[in-house]
Amino acid sequence: MESSKQDQLYESPDKKKVETVLVEKKEVETVLAEKKEVEKVQVENKEEEVKENVEEEKEEKSELEEKRHKKLKKSDSDWDSETDYVLKWNGDYDYDYDYDDEPEQHLEDEDEENEAEHSEEYEELVNWRVNFRLRYRIKSDNIAVDPTSSAYGSVADMMRELNKNSDGETLARNFQFRHELNDRTYKNKYILRLDACKLTFSERDDSALIRSITEASVLNETPSNQEFRNRNMAMEEFRKMLSLKICVWRSLFVSNDTNQMGDMDLSKCVKTISAENLTVYMDSYPNVVEILNLHQPMLQKFTLMCREEFSGVLELEQVRNCPRLKFDGPSDFTDEQLLSIRARVFEFRSEKITSTGINAFLKALVAENIPEGFHACVTTNNQKWTEKEVMKGFDYLIYESEAAYVRINGSIPLNVYRPLLCTMATNRSDQRLVVILRNNHFQCFKEGQMVEYLCHDNVHLD
Repeated sequence: MESSKQDQLYESPDKKKVETVLVEKKEVETVLAEKKEVEKVQVENKEEEVKENVEEEKEEKSELEEKRHKKLKKSDSDWDSETDYVLKWNGDYDYDYDYDDEPEQHLEDEDEENEAEHSEEYEELVNWRVNFRLRYRIKSDNIAVDPTSSAYGSVADMMRELNKNSDGETLARNFQFRHELNDRTYKNKYILRLDACKLTFSERDDSALIRSITEASVLNETPSNQEFRNRNMAMEEFRKMLSLKICVWRSLFVSNDTNQMGDMDLSKCVKTISAENLTVYMDSYPNVVEILNLHQPMLQKFTLMCREEFSGVLELEQVRNCPRLKFDGPSDFTDEQLLSIRARVFEFRSEKITSTGINAFLKALVAENIPEGFHACVTTNNQKWTEKEVMKGFDYLIYESEAAYVRINGSIPLNVYRPLLCTMATNRSDQRLVVILRNNHFQCFKEGQMVEYLCHDNVHLD
């Protein structure tokens, strides 16, 4: 009887209503799950579609770049691998200088209309020009360059704003000659600047006028005494400026791609600049010589950064008489040249300085009066200098510890790992010479003195 009542209860309308609701709820959940699955599939398909589009765009872009690169490749079969077209200058110096002296402008904006996209024919012409200048050393006077600045009509107009001394020299604190190759149009640009006064120049679009190696070779072999009028106006105006003579505290010459600038001819402007400090960033030894010859032999500091071998620079009067010298690059100075240096402070790297040469240098040094503030620093990449050979014949004392050295002489150079730190007697009883030696690093200076480390002047002018 009781069981029958329970069956009736289970089959009551309320029970059926609950079951109906549960079924409907389950159906709704099923529909929602299916909808969610569909949406998930759609999203995945969309993502896949986007990914495919991105890949297609990348492939298209790569094909276009490759096609463009092929068009920009050298057209003459005799170009060798060393002169292949380079899209951007990649300086391998150990410094990070910005070539802008005005943050809001990259040189001048007057040439902006020429920075736009050019035709394929123009790009081919530019590529030919760049490759030609990489393969053949040309004269800078053969490059067609026009003035772009509007503040001054000429050098004479600019120089009139500056004072002159009793010798008739134009006075300024800073002089700057700066060249750079625009990395979009591959056009040479120049700045000539005396303090706040400056002139700017830019290469013409039609400056690649030489279209055959034969014709180019003829032009390249033109005698240096033949003048090119109305061609490279930057060099013309620079020579006019030098003819008026200038007297400055700091002289600065910069080029970020000397091959494209060409060889300078300043032979008629010798000793027209009086300056205390000269800094040169230039990957052309002939140009470095031309620049040095512009200066009176009265420099107090000369620093050079050059990727061409420049061992002959020590023979120039301006360098021989300079008391502070710093060279970055493959100097290739020899043992004999090390002995000939008379600078009070000098730093350079060479692969030709030997342990025997350093030993001879030290013997000559301790035998004479060491000047105040003397400091010599020589480094190498390939030589392996040894304590036995460098210190041969000397009675020297090794510092008990690095701490003992630091208490007397200050900090140890950061780039020298566990060097020999020693001191030796000189011809004077009241002074001793400190030597820091590693297999690729040599330094010496008077014990207890403040060591002067030279640096290159920044390209920014204040």
